[in-house]
Amino acid sequence: MGNILLAADAALRLGPRAIGHWFWHRLRLGCGVPQRSLARQLARQADAAAAREGRPAGRFLAVPSVPTPPPDLPAGARDAVLAAIRAAPAAPGAVPGPAPGPAPDWHGPFAAHAPSLGLDLFGPGDVRPV
Repeated sequence: MGNILLAADAALRLGPRAIGHWFWHRLRLGCGVPQRSLARQLARQADAAAAREGRPAGRFLAVPSVPTPPPDLPAGARDAVLAAIRAAPAAPGAVPGPAPGPAPDWHGPFAAHAPSLGLDLFGPGDVRPV
């Protein structure tokens, strides 16, 4: 209720012209007029830049041409690359050896399937470290 009274007091003090300007501004923002105006301006600038560079301009640009494929490798280079890939370790820093053990049990001595809302966190014996 206090905010309404403050807004009414400000409206009475500022007068109808200022409130009309404020309303017009908020209406334009709500309808997206400034956003559309900025989008049109950016589109005109993009079209001008495209015309300077010789690219097609407009809302729908031409489909880019398909790039040319890379040149073929010599016969020996292909085999050397494949051999280097096969000789590389599985991951950076990986050392060959036995797999690591099982993951640690994060629940400790507590039941993993206990519903969280049913836990008595303040009772004795069921204090879980966080």
